[in-house]
Formats: sequence, C-alpha cells, structure tokens
Amino acid sequence: MEFNENDKKQFNIIAGVFIILASLIVFLSKDEGYKPEKAAIPVLYEPQQMNLPPEYKLTLTGQRNVKNQDVFIYAQAFYKIHCRVMHIMPYYTGVSGGLAPVDFAVVWGELIKKENYEQIEFRQSGRWAYFKPKNKSLYDREFIYKHFSNMHVIPADSIVLAGLKSVRKYDEIYMEGYLVNIESFKNGQRSMTWNSSLSRDDTGNGACEVMFVTKIITKDGEFVSAKNQKK
Repeated sequence: MEFNENDKKQFNIIAGVFIILASLIVFLSKDEGYKPEKAAIPVLYEPQQMNLPPEYKLTLTGQRNVKNQDVFIYAQAFYKIHCRVMHIMPYYTGVSGGLAPVDFAVVWGELIKKENYEQIEFRQSGRWAYFKPKNKSLYDREFIYKHFSNMHVIPADSIVLAGLKSVRKYDEIYMEGYLVNIESFKNGQRSMTWNSSLSRDDTGNGACEVMFVTKIITKDGEFVSAKNQKK
C-alpha cells in the first residue's frame, strides 16, 4: 500500500497529537506515595536571583544518568519565583524530556492578577512559549516580556516531580532551586548543551530559564526534595 503526501501529513499530525497526549497522561499521573504538608505560597513581586561563584556550581546539582547518557548539571544561580502558570506543556522523549518533563509558561508581578493576564493569550510549542496581547490589555509587549517566561523545569527528585504534577493551568505557585546549565554526553561525545537565561530582559532563543527545582509550593501543599528537607 502506497501513501501519498496528504496521507503522510495526516499520519504525522495524528502521531504528533498521540505523543503529546501520551506525554500528558504520563506527566499528570500523580505519585501517591508522598503526602505534602499544607503551606502558604510566599509572595514575591519579582523573581529573586543570587548568582553563584564558580566553586559551587557543580557540587550543588551534580551528575545524573538520563536515557543512558551522562548529564552534568551546573548551578549558575540560586533562584526563587512566585508566579502564575499560564500554560503547561509536558515532554517525555530524549534527554531533555528525561531531565525536564514539563515546561511552565509563567507570569509574575502585575500579570498574576486575573484582570491583567486574561487580556493576554498564551501558548506553547516545541519548548517555546508565545503570548499575544488582546486589544484591551493595559500592558505593551516590552512589559509582558519582562514579566513572562517559558521555564524548563527539572525536578530535584520524585517528591518535587509529584509537586510539578499537581500544577494545573492558571495555578499560582512558588518554586525555589537553581538556574542551571546542562551538558550531556553519549559514548564520551557531547550530545547536548542547554543553558539557562540569567536575565529577565532577554527574548528569543536562549531566553528561557532552565530551573532545577528543590522546592515547590502549590495549592496541594509543599513539596521539598528529600535532600533539602529539615532533619
């Protein structure tokens, strides 16, 4: 049986939708083994960032084996953010999907308020996020760029992953951890580099934050990685 170009296009579309739905099901499957404690979400008007000296960068986050590749995670800055999640996109395949199973498109500051964010359209595709102000929006594109980000979120462990899975569109959340750079190697050859933005003012390629999350507070409670829990 032969396929024409239209058949191939339809097959690719169906396959793409299936992969996205399968990834969403996998990501949203909750871990019932961890019971978070209720906690208030800390209010920060702007994200807080403290750049780290070189000697701390590797020791804080270390090395992992992901999809049979050696992945080095280099912490660049300690980071806290209080934000609203405007769109969610799960990922499953490849090293990037194994590391960061979800992207959150988030806003902060004045854009957290419903009367402000509902005047902006948000969407995500292929590790990118996009916005479009509606005619009634009080804010121009420059202001939105400085209060909006697509975040590639790396859970520190299964506890934090459970917290990420509890997040739904339009939820208000708090996260803390590190902005990181990534290098992966397969058979001794570098296969991927992934560097976090360290600025809220940049746009375009490289403007996303790659965040290694050690704690997240959602409407369901506080999820803290085992390594960072108080003994």
